[in-house]
Amino acid sequence: MQKEIIDILNYNNLNSEFCSKHFPELFNRPDKMSNDLKMIFKAWQRQNKITEKYKSGELINLSHGDPVQSQLSKNFKKTFKKILLNNALHIYPSSAGNEQSKEVLSSYINKRYLKGNSITSSNIIIGNSTTYLFNLLCQNLLRPFDVVIIPSPTYGIFAYIPERYGASIKFLDLKQEDNWFVNINELKKAILHINNKLNTLAKQKKLCYIPRVSMLFLINPSNPIGNYYSTKNYDDLEAIAETCIKNNIVIVEDLLYDGTIYANKKIVSVLNTKAFPDNAVILQGISKAYGLASLRAGFAISNEIIINCLRNKLFQNMDSASLLQSKSLEGVFGTPLTTLIKIENKNSNIYEYNLNLIIAMINGIDSIDTKSFNKLIIKDINKVTKNKKFTKKLLNGIEGISILKNSLPQSGFFINLNFENIKGKKIKNIEIRNIYDVLKLSTQYCKFKFLCGTTYGFKENSMIGRITFSNNKYELIKAFYSLDKILNEEKYYETN
Repeated sequence: MQKEIIDILNYNNLNSEFCSKHFPELFNRPDKMSNDLKMIFKAWQRQNKITEKYKSGELINLSHGDPVQSQLSKNFKKTFKKILLNNALHIYPSSAGNEQSKEVLSSYINKRYLKGNSITSSNIIIGNSTTYLFNLLCQNLLRPFDVVIIPSPTYGIFAYIPERYGASIKFLDLKQEDNWFVNINELKKAILHINNKLNTLAKQKKLCYIPRVSMLFLINPSNPIGNYYSTKNYDDLEAIAETCIKNNIVIVEDLLYDGTIYANKKIVSVLNTKAFPDNAVILQGISKAYGLASLRAGFAISNEIIINCLRNKLFQNMDSASLLQSKSLEGVFGTPLTTLIKIENKNSNIYEYNLNLIIAMINGIDSIDTKSFNKLIIKDINKVTKNKKFTKKLLNGIEGISILKNSLPQSGFFINLNFENIKGKKIKNIEIRNIYDVLKLSTQYCKFKFLCGTTYGFKENSMIGRITFSNNKYELIKAFYSLDKILNEEKYYETN
């Protein structure tokens, strides 16, 4: 291919070679990135440089975001059959979305969150994933130099999207003393500080408008921490809503991980605050809680003005959502709520067991309160180690790593580990200076990979890594068993 064409591709796609190997169009103008985005982008580059030398299947992948396999497969066979037998397949769908499907979705939202007929189908738009709908939101709600505040750590991929449209992101650092929830005072300070700077910028550049903080992106339940807003801290969520209303900020709430909460507990949503519907957009879909990520179906809930603007952008970009996406959403959320919650519980029970399995290996089996888990954990680990003495060693805990303080997940399938205690050590000829050295150790000698905390918002000097535990439980055991043997090699060779 000619150099001139390659140059254009690189200008518009960051780097054509990098994109083909990793993510398509993470960002198209690296010279224009905000400092926070540069930080996570450089972290992605460092992480990928370590892991790209391994072929698919060579490593146990504990860095992905895939949920467990769907428990809805039987229901969906019926759904797909209905789609194939549909006599209207020759008719183009409306950009407004399938009306019957939207009525099912509005009914679901009212029953689960609003306990009444508070929204209608006109408050909903269907799209091919919440990621896509967030793109459309950014196209509608952001101007050049506007700012999106994102509580950090966060879902890293969403951080790139606002800056594609000329806006900037600003991380609001969450802290362990706040149990990794938004501190309302820090939020108010950040809004005031950013808006003052943007006011000055508007004068310097002689803009015909004043840029401002336009959006707050909130994941509830959280990825990657796994906490969520409940009746216990509803007042904090309402305070966030009131602050956003006062400052003309739209809250974008991602609800994808609702349905993965352990012990069948319930969240409170921005839907339940004063911010909805005028200052809020809610994103929901079927990828995480229902294990249907490959169908790429999501929907947004807001006031009719925002929904109509989203419809306009959707029509410009892709004409309309397909009947498959509409009916997939209808197939899930049209399930009777009691039945749907039972399906959610099946998945969340798997996540809760896998979480306890990891806790037992890190902190020791005595840290597990549930006796039924204890017996199964010992049995499962024995199957991998094939040695009761090695099982006992592993279940005494792994020296050198710990769970990030105040971050024990209550939902989802991620856990954040702290490797600070091995910093400065030399293990298998690798001097551990940072989290990337830990990744080198895990890929080379333990044959698994995880997600470095710097790629999703932790500071560059942090020693945090995110482990996905939606994997098969035996893969999790193999990974942590090999890590324990590497970190604490001598105890596996003691004379017994």
